[in-house]
Amino acid sequence: MGAIALTVAVYKFWPTSSAPFWLSLLVIVASFVMFQIKERASKSTATEGTSGVDLRSQDERDIAGKAEKALSRDEEALAHKLCQLALQSTAYGDTADLEMKKIGKYLNEKGGYQLMQLVCYRVRSLGGKARSVESTWSGIGDWRG
Repeated sequence: MGAIALTVAVYKFWPTSSAPFWLSLLVIVASFVMFQIKERASKSTATEGTSGVDLRSQDERDIAGKAEKALSRDEEALAHKLCQLALQSTAYGDTADLEMKKIGKYLNEKGGYQLMQLVCYRVRSLGGKARSVESTWSGIGDWRG
């Protein structure tokens, strides 16, 4: 609709212009198209990272949502401890790495894969190095990191 209004304005107000009407029209339409492209690009940049497809199962999405809030006292303490250990660990098999494995084994015995998942998502929501925890736990129970 905006291009039509611009065309009418050109036709009414530029009849005395030395440039041919079609050239004036072409300039206006090109300007309008460039404006539309720029506006769409700014909208896509503003929403970047918020769109996409979540390929996780509904159960996993539910666990991730649950991990956004504080867990039970024991689980919350373990999540905080894992955050600290992940920062301290510098090499495979160091003291912090072994402690993270010990916590992973404890969680697996207590609640299996789902409890491990819940605590790992809690580490992520606390801003911890969840990927470090995931790789350290690889091979504990059903965990594959």
